[in-house]
Amino acid sequence: MQVKYLDLHRQFQDPEIHRAIARIFTHCQFVLGPEVAGFEAQFAQVCGTRWAVGVNSATDALFLALKALGVARGMKSLPSLTPSSLPWARLSPLGPGRGSSMWARTTI
Repeated sequence: MQVKYLDLHRQFQDPEIHRAIARIFTHCQFVLGPEVAGFEAQFAQVCGTRWAVGVNSATDALFLALKALGVARGMKSLPSLTPSSLPWARLSPLGPGRGSSMWARTTI
């Protein structure tokens, strides 16, 4: 079976997607617009919390979580081993898989 890498035609068949795109282009708030505020409010409700913050990447989410926990520059942290090197880019100037230790000095 052949699976298309990117099938935008199939992804955007839902008319609600077209309405949402038209709404965003009407007010032109592509960053931090009402759709983001709505998502954050709904996500907070689902999680049973008062607030939620939408970020642009998993790397930024990791950065904010570490800051919230009080992790600071020079402290040792042990991130989970993931196939992606992006979280490591935030945590270690050495990069993934380099050096003799799994411990990474944070660069926050």
